[in-house]
Amino acid sequence: MMRLGVRRVASSVLAMRYGASASMPLARRFATSDSSSSDNTAVQKQQTVPQFDVQTATNNTQATVGPFLTGTPVEQLKERRVRITVPTRNVMQSGEAKMNRWVITWDTKERWQNPLMGWASTADPLSNVDVKFDSKEDAIAFCERNGWTYYVHEPSRRRRMKKNYGNNFSWDKRTRKNTK
Repeated sequence: MMRLGVRRVASSVLAMRYGASASMPLARRFATSDSSSSDNTAVQKQQTVPQFDVQTATNNTQATVGPFLTGTPVEQLKERRVRITVPTRNVMQSGEAKMNRWVITWDTKERWQNPLMGWASTADPLSNVDVKFDSKEDAIAFCERNGWTYYVHEPSRRRRMKKNYGNNFSWDKRTRKNTK
């Protein structure tokens, strides 16, 4: 078996695609040519680009995930429960922007600690997969379309304590702050 270097393979592929010789330096092949030069470079050649019939999903609701796409065994996809939640806020975050997204996660299966290094290990291919959606309805529709059993974990709303700015200057014993 003959081994070619990466540069040689790349230059031969470019040579086949653009019609330049493989011995010509790569910089010369793609350099702009003078009007006096009679080289057939890639800039002067007009080639047709092959058109491929590619279908893209225009909406989240049209996409499905199957075992052929993920490589996950069918048994693991059908028997597992999916949790639909709003992710918790980062500790370093005080604002509430971008908090209205919904995430699909799979319930975790067995994990163990590696005795040699102490790393957490798992044989679960879905343990680190998160699928994000703009609304709860989109996430539910995606789960139903794929045939997954799911449950929705509704987020608890923050209870705001009503505070009065005037209490900072009050001389009432309950609200007065000790300055000693």
